[in-house]
Amino acid sequence: IVFFNHEASRITGYTRDEILRHHFRKLLSLDDIAEGFRLFYQAVRSNYPKSVLLRTLKKDRTSTIVEVSAAPFYLGGKLQGALAFMRDVSERKRLEEANRKRVEIFMRFSGELENWRSQAASLKKEVNGLLLQLGKPGKYSVNEK
Repeated sequence: IVFFNHEASRITGYTRDEILRHHFRKLLSLDDIAEGFRLFYQAVRSNYPKSVLLRTLKKDRTSTIVEVSAAPFYLGGKLQGALAFMRDVSERKRLEEANRKRVEIFMRFSGELENWRSQAASLKKEVNGLLLQLGKPGKYSVNEK
């Protein structure tokens, strides 16, 4: 790491002086180190930006989800390495997960509601049938789909 801005410090908890000249793997969770190396390799080999979601390991040893974009960095026409930019997306991921759970609950209740409608229609038919057997007109209209 040769440059570390204020936003990177805010996300990771490291100061610029604490992280400069360290390897970028220090900022990645153990599970995402291979993906971090893959991103770096693809960025310097492909000449166009790459982006992935990774878990960054903060100074306090907690992690957060970041979107890391990397692109090759040239100086004087020579490849020097990769520029990497990280953006904290943990809140977005938390909201996406909460939304996924809400959709799951909605779908479950929607299925239950449809089941109740079907049972209500069956009961109305049954009551109407019993009324007809007693010589009385059916009392309920049954709307079936």
